[in-house]
This record gives sequence, structure tokens and C-alpha cells, in this order.
Amino acid sequence: MNTNDSKKTEILGASLINHKLFADDRGSFYESMNLSTLNNFNVPELTQTSISRSKYGVLRGMHYQVEEPLIQFVSCIRGEVVDLAVDLRKNSSTFGKTIEVPLKESSCQTLFLPQGVAHGFLCVSENATMLYHICGSYNKEFERGINYKSLNFKLPFKPKIINERDRAWPNFKEAEYL
Repeated sequence: MNTNDSKKTEILGASLINHKLFADDRGSFYESMNLSTLNNFNVPELTQTSISRSKYGVLRGMHYQVEEPLIQFVSCIRGEVVDLAVDLRKNSSTFGKTIEVPLKESSCQTLFLPQGVAHGFLCVSENATMLYHICGSYNKEFERGINYKSLNFKLPFKPKIINERDRAWPNFKEAEYL
């Protein structure tokens, strides 16, 4: 049974999934992933589930792989972030297009990102925990990134913490595309 609906974003193939929340006097429940969702997005399987935790002001991203690109379902399960994506597919009608999507634990939403879309986020709450359902395997050799400053993001404030690797990524115009 599909308990979710989705809304397309401005990046071709990327969607915001709205999960149906079941709540009562005990608390709440929703399915973050099910076979129906995988089928709706033509995802053959999930090969990895990951969790990241970040402090206020942390910016992570913009990450992608040039070979063996990943498919990702991204949710904020604690706190709040501004989730960021950019289309790197040269043949896409939305190539170079960026999106900012607010994700927070109370919204029960997941951002679906197809292959060829770089991903990152800015933590806007005291702490945030992100849940990733991934189709594909991380391969350090194929890992790439784009410096967020070269993209057209409208962030609510300047990031406070960015690791050295993410600061050193090339600008969009110098990046490898898919």
C-alpha cells in the first residue's frame, strides 16, 4: 500500500515525498521507505542506509559521483536543514538548476534525488540528523564535489562550519558533469 504522495521539484526527476503520518496518544509513525516508493521512482534496490549528524551552521556538500552515480532518498529525522541540490546531467533540460528544500523532522518528508544530481545541506537547527536511503555504492575514486559558493543558493545565513574538503571543491564551471 502506498501511503505517500510526491511533488516534482524544479530539477527534472527530483521529487519531494510527503509521507502519511499516523498519530495517536502514543505518538506517531510513518513509513520512510517501502517497496511501493521504490517502484514509483523506478529504483531497483537500496544498497545502503546512512545517518549523518550535524551541528548548527554546518554545511555539507555539494557531493556526487562521476562514475556509478548514486540515487538518494534524503530525510531529516531530527532538527531542521535546508537541503540543497544541483543538476549535473549535461543532457538534462534542468542542467545547472539548483533547489533549496527545507526538511525538518516534523514535516515527514523525503527528497528523492536521481543519478546525476549533487547533494548537500545546511543545518539550521541546534543539531540535525539526516537519514539517507541509497541505491549504489560509494566509491572514493569517483567522488566529486562543487563549491556551494559558485551555485545560486539562497541560504538563510552564511555557513559557520565547512570542512576543508568541501571548501576546496571546484566551482560549478570547472566541475565534471555527467
